[in-house]
Amino acid sequence: MIEIQGKQIETDSSGYLANTDDWNEEVAKAIAQQENIELSPAHWEVIYFVRDFIKNIIPHRQSECW
Repeated sequence: MIEIQGKQIETDSSGYLANTDDWNEEVAKAIAQQENIELSPAHWEVIYFVRDFIKNIIPHRQSECW
């Protein structure tokens, strides 16, 4: 579970979001902080590339990738 601005975001036992619709930049920042990662512009570029790829290229298998 991740708490952001008083809202509980459910995760599975591996720390992945239970509901991909819960994702936003604040969630990404919270996860990065838990992993001791400071997100750079290059990180954001990769994050958005992967999200767009999964969302737009393979939407029928999206649930298997999250």
